[in-house]
Amino acid sequence: MSEAHLDKLRRMAEAGRAWAHGALGPDGVLFYVSASGFTDGFKARAEDDGHRVVCWSLDDLYTD
Repeated sequence: MSEAHLDKLRRMAEAGRAWAHGALGPDGVLFYVSASGFTDGFKARAEDDGHRVVCWSLDDLYTD
């Protein structure tokens, strides 16, 4: 879920990783790819954290 993803980003930022600071900043984008797609509430939950969210399924990646 997005909370675990954000927790990992926060820990990386605390460890001094500049890219993690950027990902958590106001212009940061959370990008998720899923082979099975996403539940209806996943994107809404991820956006609740105030970040722009991009969710791609395999169909998005491989369909013309």
